[in-house]
Amino acid sequence: LVMYFPPDKCKDCRPSAQQNTKAANWSATLPQSWWCAQRHYLKGVQQLVKHFPKQEFYFLAEADTAVFRDSLSALLQLLQYEVLATADNLYMGHGYNLTDCELAPVVMGGSGILL
Repeated sequence: LVMYFPPDKCKDCRPSAQQNTKAANWSATLPQSWWCAQRHYLKGVQQLVKHFPKQEFYFLAEADTAVFRDSLSALLQLLQYEVLATADNLYMGHGYNLTDCELAPVVMGGSGILL
């Protein structure tokens, strides 16, 4: 288990980083700590891989993610022994396609992310 806590405060976004109002109306009033977490998410993933470099799977959970360990264990066994080949890559999580807003697809991690 690796717990990563992003900073509560971070530098302001670059002036050139324009907020897309079509995609982000719901997030406009969220606190700065939420915005910092979005910008530092991959640092947590880097820490996880650094501490456990040879794992078959990584599961990313946020503070509001409910985890049913028996179901997750059964899913991992099924994937490892019946579904995936050795060279296969896997991503499971909630993708959010914002291409009509001229943004790349993003990942919403509240439901958990399996890599």
